[in-house]
Amino acid sequence: MKLLIGISNIVDPGASFAQIRQALPAHFELITTTNFEQLSEQELSGAEILLTALVPVSAELIEKLPHLRLIQACSHGYDHIDIEAAARRAIPVCNVGSSRAEDFDVAELAMLFMLALSRRLIEAHEGLSTGVWNQPYLLSQLGLTELHGKTLGIIGLGHIGTDLAYKAHAFNMQIIYNDVAPKPEELVKPLGASYRALDALLAEADYVSVNTDLNESTVGLLNAQRLRLMKPSAFLVNTARGTIIEKEALVQALKERWIAGAAVDVFDVEPPPADHPWLHTPRLYVTPHLGGTSQEAIMRIGQAGILNAFRLLQGEPLQDIVNGVQPAH
Repeated sequence: MKLLIGISNIVDPGASFAQIRQALPAHFELITTTNFEQLSEQELSGAEILLTALVPVSAELIEKLPHLRLIQACSHGYDHIDIEAAARRAIPVCNVGSSRAEDFDVAELAMLFMLALSRRLIEAHEGLSTGVWNQPYLLSQLGLTELHGKTLGIIGLGHIGTDLAYKAHAFNMQIIYNDVAPKPEELVKPLGASYRALDALLAEADYVSVNTDLNESTVGLLNAQRLRLMKPSAFLVNTARGTIIEKEALVQALKERWIAGAAVDVFDVEPPPADHPWLHTPRLYVTPHLGGTSQEAIMRIGQAGILNAFRLLQGEPLQDIVNGVQPAH
């Protein structure tokens, strides 16, 4: 059995390759890379399973793999995979959604962003570290707030969004959400969560967290028109995918104070170039795609991907198929 393993340089590929090697039987042949396009024909030949952690899988690559039986995304997101090309070849594409491998990690990061924004943590640190006691400025010019009693609007109440809602509920936040359709009552009732149309959510929420998938309908979902709907006192958090928010619109929203602040863990290009506008916009906190990269999360993600590969080999149903293709046994 031959597996292709691709792990992005965004994380620590060396440690992850070692973890996967240890988890698989010794007779499995592993070809590891940070870029599938750099593999030779000999390295690609005979591969039946492909695991990818944010390494692009193009239609051209898929066509070079005639024996391929499964493409497994070791992540919630799968926008780096040409799922339509895989479907044309009747190859299932799966993510790790139901494993909850990333849920706690990404939801904790979103909570961290909200807490940091509410107390202007970055500005406070930057001022004090340069010898300036800037509490008066923070109070009078930026404002310090609590999460207690505020309204959190979650765009995408999937696995991560739901875990975030539970965490925010513990802070006594009111939860509203938007998704493709209202969720079952048994899911949202423990949270006291209420469905809203997207524009209504943006207008009502004190904090907006983006947790939806990236697809054709969500690219540029938060454009200038929608960002203008938010309260001037509201904060925006994105731990999903960078292109869900229009890049220039977010810069304008912050410079013209349509919103009070924002925090993003994801960019349209990763790593972003040095002149990326989000790196130089006041009141915009940025991190280098830390969601899903804790030691615990990386371990769970790798395990979830490997387990699905074993399901395929054992003739068991695959979990989290995202392109509607069932495996041929």
